[in-house]
This record gives sequence, structure tokens and C-alpha cells, in this order.
Amino acid sequence: MHRRLAAAATLCATLLLAACTQHAPQPPPPPSSGPNMPSDPSPSTVQTGSSPSPNALEHADLLKIQSLYKAQFAEQITVLKHGGADELPADMRKRTTGSYGREVLASFRDSKKTGRRMTVGGKLLGIEMGTWTPTKVTFHSCEDYSGVRSVDKSGNPITGKQGVRTIQKFTVVKQHGRWLLAFSDSRIVKGFRGAACNGKWYS
Repeated sequence: MHRRLAAAATLCATLLLAACTQHAPQPPPPPSSGPNMPSDPSPSTVQTGSSPSPNALEHADLLKIQSLYKAQFAEQITVLKHGGADELPADMRKRTTGSYGREVLASFRDSKKTGRRMTVGGKLLGIEMGTWTPTKVTFHSCEDYSGVRSVDKSGNPITGKQGVRTIQKFTVVKQHGRWLLAFSDSRIVKGFRGAACNGKWYS
């Protein structure tokens, strides 16, 4: 991802990596009521007594990764809603690594330093799974920050256009038996019409 776009995504709604203001790059300050996200699908039962098939392993991994990012998205919004942080919360340290973890932390620190916080956050609309191997997975997420609202350090609403819509491509790696969000490549879009991840969840 081009560095300018990476910075924009990082300091925009959510994402932690995706909603910007005309006043300054702004992380996804948390939504007043939190993002609207469908409930997680129930993982398929893997038969015991024999080694699971590659298809069963892939299915179980993809369900875990989908749940992993939905939890990450929700917590990022919450942290930004409360004005950022100096360090990643413990749960996030268990979910992230590499450049993605550093970008998330940068957005939290920027929010705290500037005193900005979100009052209305973004929405995670869907996830489309990409490639799978036992140690690396890719997926796309459709994230709508067009309705993001934020306030400055004095609590005054920040006016002007604040939100964007993005499609993010994530790389997730398995380290020491745990899946970790490692890298994201964000693309700003006008809308999600025709996007595979719009309203789609892996099941």
C-alpha cells in the first residue's frame, strides 16, 4: 500500500485504518453505540477419532480468523471512542503483529495526543476470504466510515466531511499456534456495489 494511503487508513475511522477529517488525519474514533456486525457463525463440528481433512482445517481456521477480526474491529472502535491509548490493550497484543500492530498503535497514540475522539464509529459490513495455507491467510473487509463523527479535545463537534469507505486486504499469519493480524492494504472506494465482501460473511 502506498504510504500516503496507509497513513490515511491508519488515522481514519477504525481502523483504525480508515476515516479522515479535513482538519487532520483521524483514527476510527469509536462509535457511540458500536459497529453493527452480524453474529459469528457457529464453527462446523470436526469429527474426532481421525485427523481432520484439509478442508475441515481450512474451514475452522477461516471461522477463527473472521471472529478474530470482528473482535479486533470492535475493540479498536471502543479505544478510539475513549480517546485513544499509549499502548495496545492486552487482547490486541494477542491478535496483532508486524506493521499492522504498529499502525493501530500509532492511530491510538495520535488520538490521545490530539485529544480527538469518535462519537459515532464505522461499520464492518462483511468479510470475503481469500487464500488459505496452514500458516497464512488473506481476506478482504468492507468498512464504511462515511457516517463517522468526532469531537475535539474540548468536546466540540468536528465539522466537515470526516468519513470514507474502504476495502482492506489483510494478511494473517500463524505464530506459535495463534493467528495474528500482520499486514493490511487499504483502498478508498466510492461505494461497495459489486464488492464481494459487502454484506458477506464466511460460514
